[in-house]
Amino acid sequence: MLSVAFAALVLCSVSYGQGFYQTSGGSYMTGYGQVYGSFGYAMATQNMYNTMQNIIQQGTNCRSLERQFGRAKTLEVNPKCSYYLKGANTGAAAKSSTPATANATADQPPAPKYYGRYRPDPTVNMAVTISNTLFETPEERAQLKQVIDTVNVAYKQEAAAKGWSNNFASGMTFFIVAMSTVYNDSEPNDETVKAIYEAVNQTIDSVPDFAKASNKEKTTINDMLVGFSALPLATYVQAKQNSDAESLKTAQALAGAMIKLVLKTEPDKLKF
Repeated sequence: MLSVAFAALVLCSVSYGQGFYQTSGGSYMTGYGQVYGSFGYAMATQNMYNTMQNIIQQGTNCRSLERQFGRAKTLEVNPKCSYYLKGANTGAAAKSSTPATANATADQPPAPKYYGRYRPDPTVNMAVTISNTLFETPEERAQLKQVIDTVNVAYKQEAAAKGWSNNFASGMTFFIVAMSTVYNDSEPNDETVKAIYEAVNQTIDSVPDFAKASNKEKTTINDMLVGFSALPLATYVQAKQNSDAESLKTAQALAGAMIKLVLKTEPDKLKF
């Protein structure tokens, strides 16, 4: 999920990250808070994250049971694990006439509604909104905007490659994976990223109000989360390139602050 963004940032010629943080003493986190608070999404994203964590935890538990006891025993003990185990409703398990597997089939997840999908609104420019809120000088604004634009282009390329374009679930997934990667200095594998994306999709589908949200609202929150990821990611890439321990600490501090701001959880808990 982050490979394209990392590659793009390596090619980004602007200076970023540590310099921004040192110049402002980290005070521009207040600006991020202003941007985030101004759109009224705080409660929605926090609730989404909590629900998503529950879904991921349940899936992890089911996969752990399957590794220990096998699929048939797992479905007998907990039929709802068919929701989380690949192919649990196909093949021999599905053809079995036992009550456990019959219940498992009944517990198959509903077809995705994709409430997070949207048509991008061209009037939304979160790179400008974030940059103008955080900084006062044209030079600083232009510098941060370039970093955000670079990450946004890379994010869109990666989302398109996965078939996740124009879906708020992909923006939320990108934010979660990016901040976890930077804070923990460890990137989740592709299977975990897919599980996060699917959990976010399920969470969004469980909130009917998302179906009523406008294209502009969905574009705004999606691009805001990608934009919030840009500076910690850029600082992180620069630190790893230069083997700079101080810049790595800065990146992790930024990621930790973003996790607290958006997900309202302790950064140490965001680990996959």
